[in-house]
Amino acid sequence: MVKLKQIMKGFLKKEKEPIPVAEALDIDLKKRKSHRHLTKDIVEIHLLIGTEVFPLQNISRGGTCFKSNDERFSVAFLERKTLEGQLFVIGQQCAVQFQFTYVQGDLIGVSFMQDKAVDKFLDSVIYFMEGGLSLTTLPKQQVSSYFQGPYWNAYQALNGVIEVYVGLNHGGGLEKMSIVYYNGKLKEITGFSPKAISVSVENKSDIPLPEKKRILRNTVLIILGFKQIGKSTLFDHVLTAAINRITN
Repeated sequence: MVKLKQIMKGFLKKEKEPIPVAEALDIDLKKRKSHRHLTKDIVEIHLLIGTEVFPLQNISRGGTCFKSNDERFSVAFLERKTLEGQLFVIGQQCAVQFQFTYVQGDLIGVSFMQDKAVDKFLDSVIYFMEGGLSLTTLPKQQVSSYFQGPYWNAYQALNGVIEVYVGLNHGGGLEKMSIVYYNGKLKEITGFSPKAISVSVENKSDIPLPEKKRILRNTVLIILGFKQIGKSTLFDHVLTAAINRITN
């Protein structure tokens, strides 16, 4: 197994004050507006067409693709038909209209029709995935004493808006993980250990269950972006546990 430090190499940046989420989102989308984030094997990210569920291979602000051998999709592609469906992303959904852009074997390309509600939904998803994909190494001198051990690795993205701390065991496997991000002025934190998943907000003691699920969902999207670096499988068991917590 390639070591995490080798997978997660990146250029170091000077620490800056966290910038507002909306501003970071705007910068991020300008940088990589059409990048397609890998979502393969995440059944909870899918397109519902009629009564059929099609897990997505990837997702971007403009479209996606899925696998199917159904001939009706080839016909719809040739006839340039506009279809309707529901886009599901880990416990949340949005009504979408779309057209097929290509049919290559069993791979079906989809382009979403422009719609403010759909754009807003996709922005909220892609922002966190972009944050995970943009993570770079955080220098030890900028890390708190708790994460200074030799088996801890620290990363940040969006000028400190997102920070990820990864604790490995002696065999190089994932032991603990902590993900922190700013939601406006609020600092939202998710911690993973072998026995538990904890969700908290700094200086806030009582957090309703829907709020905890929202934070955990954002955390999952960050991890999905992060694991695209080197196509790492290190976080797979954490993803499974977190998604089960959100959807059950």
